[in-house]
Amino acid sequence: MIEDFAVLSAEREGEADISRWANRVDHAWLAEDLTWFSGAANREVRAPLRLLVTRFFNHQTHHRGRSTQC
Repeated sequence: MIEDFAVLSAEREGEADISRWANRVDHAWLAEDLTWFSGAANREVRAPLRLLVTRFFNHQTHHRGRSTQC
């Protein structure tokens, strides 16, 4: 794992960026949909931002859990 505290601090700064972003998100933005072209599905896809943000944070939790098992 990360033995150098300076390296660990730099890695944690990335999570602080996520916290700053999350503090700017409001209910109106979460009520919108995001539309993108999926190369995997080969079509345009649309999903509610509130669902995508939830998936984003759940995915982070998955990775944090994996890092403590090493």
